[in-house]
Amino acid sequence: MKDRWKVITVMMVMLMMLAGCSRYSSRYNAVDFTQHIDNNSASVRFTSFEGTFVFRLKTERSEGEIHYQGNLDTGSITVYYDYIGAKEKLFTLSGGNTVDSTGGYIEKGIVNIIIESNAECSGGDFQITVDSD
Repeated sequence: MKDRWKVITVMMVMLMMLAGCSRYSSRYNAVDFTQHIDNNSASVRFTSFEGTFVFRLKTERSEGEIHYQGNLDTGSITVYYDYIGAKEKLFTLSGGNTVDSTGGYIEKGIVNIIIESNAECSGGDFQITVDSD
């Protein structure tokens, strides 16, 4: 009987660990929203967007930075990254501006990218890449 409870306890712990693998979730309203996500790069384009969009990229380099490009017609968007369990700001872009830069220290493994807006934005186009030369 004791062995049975041990097995049940271990299975419940494993289930909770699997369910908690991703601490970020996407919640957004968008119009004409297109995304293309590969292993180490992604592009996101929209006519209208409000909320949070999350995706994962994988880097094979031992260390490096994230390359990002983007433009936004109206509103404001903040992009964060997380590769070690800590959400760090990568950049903020406001309407009428563009960005083309690198930043954010990362190491080999999974990188979560989080795109957030607190209000409706329009005319967004973003490309994010890890492992670029």
